[in-house]
Amino acid sequence: MALDTGINWIDTATSYGSAAVKTAIGWLMQELTEKERPYVPTKKAFDLTAPDFAAQAERALTDSLNRLQMDSVDLYQFAQPYWRLPQARLQTRLRQTTYS
Repeated sequence: MALDTGINWIDTATSYGSAAVKTAIGWLMQELTEKERPYVPTKKAFDLTAPDFAAQAERALTDSLNRLQMDSVDLYQFAQPYWRLPQARLQTRLRQTTYS
């Protein structure tokens, strides 16, 4: 198994294959002790200008956590962010999502 060779990071994303991939990783996590578990980040592409951006992010994260059978992930990334959004507005949107 990859974990036996020192792999300590299993990168996941909604776009990586079918939902079965996250489900399989979730099954693996259930078989490992806390000390054996690798870091598990996940990501999703969003349009940060969408009025319901925060709700989209929350739904996507909840779906990922359910499939992974985990209470939290080690890192949640916004893939392909909307770079034309002014930096101050981007930070505000991310703060709203994080703390709402």
